[in-house]
Amino acid sequence: MLCPALGLVWVTDTFPSPPVFPHLRLPLAGCQTLLSPIVSCGPPGVLLTRPVILAMDHCGEPSPDSWSLRLKKQSCEGSWEVSEEPTHAPEGNDVLHLGEDAPSHLYYCQLEASACYVFTEQLGRFALVGEALSVAAAKRLKLLLFAPVACTSLEYNIRVYCLHDTHDALKEVVQLEKQLGGQLIQEPRVLHFKDSYHNLRLSIHDVPSSLWKSKLLVSYQEIPFYHIWNGTQQYLHCTFTLERVSPSTSDLACKLWVWQVEGDGQSFNINFSITKDTRFAELLALESEGGVPALVGPSAFKIPFLIRQKIISSLDPPCSRGADWRTLAQKLHLDRWAGRGQRGPAQAADSAAQLGPGQAADGPPPLRSHLSFFASKPSPTAMILNLWEARHFPNGNLSQLAAAVAGLGQPDAGLFTVSEAEC
Repeated sequence: MLCPALGLVWVTDTFPSPPVFPHLRLPLAGCQTLLSPIVSCGPPGVLLTRPVILAMDHCGEPSPDSWSLRLKKQSCEGSWEVSEEPTHAPEGNDVLHLGEDAPSHLYYCQLEASACYVFTEQLGRFALVGEALSVAAAKRLKLLLFAPVACTSLEYNIRVYCLHDTHDALKEVVQLEKQLGGQLIQEPRVLHFKDSYHNLRLSIHDVPSSLWKSKLLVSYQEIPFYHIWNGTQQYLHCTFTLERVSPSTSDLACKLWVWQVEGDGQSFNINFSITKDTRFAELLALESEGGVPALVGPSAFKIPFLIRQKIISSLDPPCSRGADWRTLAQKLHLDRWAGRGQRGPAQAADSAAQLGPGQAADGPPPLRSHLSFFASKPSPTAMILNLWEARHFPNGNLSQLAAAVAGLGQPDAGLFTVSEAEC
């Protein structure tokens, strides 16, 4: 969690597998699916004087035409809250419906390809939930193959995990496999699992019969569609048990297939020594560990204070030429999850009211009303810069931000020219 006012990053708890924590059970209606871990920051219910930003991984393939996405929040009493805003009340248990024209001044969620960033002034537990609007809606599954580091018996087990493609789900399984004495035996793959009601199948092939014998009695194993789509099952996996013909056998070569019926699939060509092959251990360590944040220099995620203040003072005031915070938000692609449907008179009037004193009616078009969260704050530019920092954690690109600001056509060419002492 990023606390912009102090430049702090707070550690939050994540719960990728809610069944382990009965008090965290998330009510899912109809075909809703959990797309993110349940992220907790607390103490729950604490009100803040300004928004903080929560970063959450998600496993959805975002598209306004394929998904209806909702942000849910758990109350202090343990129930999942209904929005306090009347425009959202009929949906129940949601504090924000992404892509809606109706604005929210309490929460804002910026959706990216694999993560979302939530502005909130109240701490608690949050989760991103989706409901498919078409069969094109897909979730990313991370496929991981583990096997024992040491094999002291004739039997050898290959465990195939089918996880949400999120950092926290990966960390959870890595920790579990360390306890089981497992090692990664293939590079992880991603499978796009669609809302087609078809199950996931797994099979193993080309096992050398002179060296190994498969103990699988059927041609494939299967994970039911709803076990995956619901998103709340823990450690979803299948195990393939092979038996060595001789204790001296150490080389294993075979193929393993994972596919959704009438959908996407992945294959693994397994070829390694079960006694000494650890080539994928380093790869998994890099993938499951976060980077060290850069605090200074061109790769810093934190904008120097005086540069930030210059940008804010230049872009907060309305500008008829479009060189203000609204255009900056567009240049930084903060409007990529656009509202579905046409804007009616009520929304147009709401947007006109957001122009502010002195804003020309023929100036740049206002942001869509679902981005009116920024306009409701004392400094919209500060909110946008806070989001830029959160999106670029742990390593940013200040040159890219400078180019975006310079492209607004502000007359102040020295906006980013400050001395080392000023930084």
